[in-house]
Amino acid sequence: GIMDYALIGEKLGHSYSPLIHRKFFEIENFNFGYNLLEIQKNELEEFVNKVKNGYLKGFNVTIPYKQDVMDFLDFIDEKASNIGAVNTVVNKNGKLYGYNTDYYGYLLTVLKLEAKVEGETCVILGNGGSAKAVIEALKDLKAKELYLVSRNLNKDVPLGVKSINYDELGQLNKGYLLTNCTPVGMFPNVGDSPVNKEIIGKFEFAIDLIYNPKMTKFLEEAKQLNLKFENGLY
Repeated sequence: GIMDYALIGEKLGHSYSPLIHRKFFEIENFNFGYNLLEIQKNELEEFVNKVKNGYLKGFNVTIPYKQDVMDFLDFIDEKASNIGAVNTVVNKNGKLYGYNTDYYGYLLTVLKLEAKVEGETCVILGNGGSAKAVIEALKDLKAKELYLVSRNLNKDVPLGVKSINYDELGQLNKGYLLTNCTPVGMFPNVGDSPVNKEIIGKFEFAIDLIYNPKMTKFLEEAKQLNLKFENGLY
């Protein structure tokens, strides 16, 4: 049916989710539909209750509801719970189960790059829900030092993570892997990068969670500086 699965968020113009899921359903011979549902914050609880009553088999969650949706779920996976964000919800007989696939997507991207982060210094730009998933993955890969960079110092940082601002990032000598978890550089603001070339040059690897455009300014500069890099599509 048309309303089997969906993505919820506030603004969904840029999303590849329908394309990715429909392709997956085709490969697996599933006869499922996948749609985009833009909902407002005050509609979230009502939407979740509709799902419990059979409206959908499951849904994905994007900005800005990855944390808010957790209040309405019956069960939250351990990884998602550690991260504090859910992006995938499965309806199992009227009970809703929350998961975080950002974690696995990022983990596999690091492995695809063959970046060996164990014992290394890793820097994360931005402090939304996706940054939390990235931190969890880097901890599991045994990164030695983790810096979370944001404009406003974040008091709510996970254990073992140092919160710094962009000025302090400029003073860092050298790092290993730099990950952009901010929306800076995403279509239509394709001329922007969250950090300058001088910062990017201190690293060996760069990952941008953005995939539209495929080559953000951040990744263009990483390429020019001979870093190994990957965007957020994988």
